[in-house]
Amino acid sequence: MKVCFVMSGVPHYVTLLLNKLSADHGVEITLIKPAVRSQSVGSGVHEDASQRQFRLVELEEYTTWYGKPFLRGMRETLAEIRPNVIILGWPYVLQVAMSRSFWNFLKNNGTRFVYRDIPFNMPPWGKVRDYYFGDKVLSEDFSSAGGKTWPGFLRFWLTAAVRRMYIRRAAAHVMYTEEAYEIIGSYGVAREKIFVTANSPDTDELLAAFERVKKMPLILPENPHRLIHIGRLVKWKRVDLILESVRRLQSKFPDIELVVVGKGPEEDSLRQQADALGVAGRVRFVGGVYDPVVLGQYLHASAIYVLAGMGGLSINDAMCL
Repeated sequence: MKVCFVMSGVPHYVTLLLNKLSADHGVEITLIKPAVRSQSVGSGVHEDASQRQFRLVELEEYTTWYGKPFLRGMRETLAEIRPNVIILGWPYVLQVAMSRSFWNFLKNNGTRFVYRDIPFNMPPWGKVRDYYFGDKVLSEDFSSAGGKTWPGFLRFWLTAAVRRMYIRRAAAHVMYTEEAYEIIGSYGVAREKIFVTANSPDTDELLAAFERVKKMPLILPENPHRLIHIGRLVKWKRVDLILESVRRLQSKFPDIELVVVGKGPEEDSLRQQADALGVAGRVRFVGGVYDPVVLGQYLHASAIYVLAGMGGLSINDAMCL
């Protein structure tokens, strides 16, 4: 079977998962992505396809008439690959609804469309208004946390209406949470077309890395009160709350320390906050760590994994390493 993934970027853990899918299940995989880093990729997301075992095609990203990106030359590329299945997520999935010619191209070539997404900020159909004016719509910089307006609601409703179009056209849906049964189902999709898969890195590799870590010396001196946070340094991770907690706990635990693994646009602000709180000497910013063995060394040398805001794959890392 030929399967084509179309993604805005290739996080390092996705490369490992696609390698495993190709090797263990004999699927012929092609990944299509922008030739230049897309603005759709989150701040601080690390991309790495250097160890891939699948075909990679890079195309020029351009802005469509409806204001969202797509990839130039997509039809010609698909005509050459002739995939049985194309897997699309945000924002490229919009083309299925917004371009009748693209949708007809997929149908005429017998390519089944599968929608893959995390149903985050996605309201159930019929509850769009309540969802928008509630407290669930978030962005990683909190830019959508306030200022709810009727023009904003109209845009949100129109997005939901377009979503309803491409959701109903998908042959199957691959989602990361069981809430998808309710959310996607509200758009008129039968339960048997919805498949829930865990949002996880390759845990076999993580567990193997941990076996190596246990035989290695500690990367940091022993400290029973060392905390560790792993994740992109963006506002919705709320690392600022962890820094404040360190300040409050330092009188009770004089040796308390925080290791911050990750990078992102909030790093300078967090460093300044640590200085202002008087805990800069207790906080280690070690940058992005993507080698599972090195990441495991930092986790193994820490006592408590902490998460103050939006969750991520570091939860899996902490459990395995």
